[in-house]
Amino acid sequence: MKKKITSFAVCLLVLVSLSFSAFFLMAEAHHNCTHDNCPICSCLDICQQTLHQIGSGLLPVFVMILPTIFLLFKASGYIFEEIHETLITDKVRLDS
Repeated sequence: MKKKITSFAVCLLVLVSLSFSAFFLMAEAHHNCTHDNCPICSCLDICQQTLHQIGSGLLPVFVMILPTIFLLFKASGYIFEEIHETLITDKVRLDS
């Protein structure tokens, strides 16, 4: 349970970081720049680097994870089937 909470917190922090970086880039795209040690420009650079680093890391992760999941399901013998049984087809009464 502790690992689930920790992983959820990390995912939430990454999503918040991505969204705040994107919103900051949109909000400050046309600021009045002084061109000498501008703090907004340095923050914009940091936000761009964050988005590029996280964005460039997602594709290799998906490329490696999806075949691995497919192979695990294939090796376990799991068969994807549609389930046609419902409470209505089994004539289960729910009003009692």
